[in-house]
Amino acid sequence: MTNKQKNTIYYKEDNIDKEKQENSSENSSENQQKKPAEISNEDLVKSDETATNTPDNTPKRKDRGFVWKSFVFLLKTLKWTIFSVVFLVVLITALLAIPAVQTFLAQKASFELSKMMGFEITIQKLTLNLFNQDLILKNVLVLDRQKHEMINLGELRINFDKYTVIKGSDVLLDKVLLKNGSVNLITDKNTNDMNFDKFLTVIDSLMTPSTPQPKKKRKRAPVFTIKRALIEDMAFSYNDQKPDSIKNGFDYYHFRLDKLNGTVDNFLLVGDTIQLKINDLK
Repeated sequence: MTNKQKNTIYYKEDNIDKEKQENSSENSSENQQKKPAEISNEDLVKSDETATNTPDNTPKRKDRGFVWKSFVFLLKTLKWTIFSVVFLVVLITALLAIPAVQTFLAQKASFELSKMMGFEITIQKLTLNLFNQDLILKNVLVLDRQKHEMINLGELRINFDKYTVIKGSDVLLDKVLLKNGSVNLITDKNTNDMNFDKFLTVIDSLMTPSTPQPKKKRKRAPVFTIKRALIEDMAFSYNDQKPDSIKNGFDYYHFRLDKLNGTVDNFLLVGDTIQLKINDLK
C-alpha cells in the first residue's frame, strides 16, 4: 500500500470521527433544549395545582364578592324602608291637615263614642299631629242623659309621648290641655245621681274586661291617670236640683267659677274615686 492510500484512509477516518462528534454534540444540545421544556411544563402544572390549593385563590374572591353584594342589598333595603316610613308619615300628616279629612274623622269619632258610651258626643274637628305626638279635638260637646250640657271644650289636646302608657285596662297620660270650655256637674233631684258619676261609670265599664272573673281571681279596678293637666280659660259649675238656693252667703249647691287657669297634677281615677292636686288655680 502506498503512502497516498494510507493518507486518504486516515483522512476519511478523521472525517468520520468529526461527523460523529458533531452528531453527538447536536444530540446533546437537542437533549439539553428538550429537558428544560419538559421541566418547565411540569413546573407549570405543579404551579397550577398549588395555585388552586392556596388560600388566596378565586373561590375566596367569589365568597368576598357574595358578602359584599349581600351587604349592599341590605343597605339598599334599609334605605328604602326608612324612605317608605318617612313618606307614609308625611303623607298621613298632610292628609290629616285637610279640613275635609278632619271633619270626616271627627264625625266618625263622634258617632262611635256616642254609640259606645250612651252619651251624646259631638266633635267638630279631629287632628293627629304625628311630629308633635298630639291628638287635638276641637269644639267637643258632651250632653248628659237628661240632655244637659255636661262638658264643653273649645280645645282638648292630648300628648302621646314616650311617657304615655296604655297597659291592659290602665291608661297613663303625660299631658292634657283643656282650653276655652266648661264642666257642668248636675245632681238630679229625682235620682240624686250626679251626671258626671254616670259618665265616669261608663268609662270604668269600658276599661274593665267584659268577661266576668271569679271573686278570688278578680283584679283591681282600672286606673286612669293624667300626670299633668293644663287649664286655660275654663269654667266650672255645680247645680244640685234638690236643695233651695242660699240667698245669704256662698251657695254650695249652686255656683259657677269662670276664667279658671292653672295646673292639675296627678289626676287619678280608680273606680268611683277621684284624686287630684290643684296648683296655681286662678
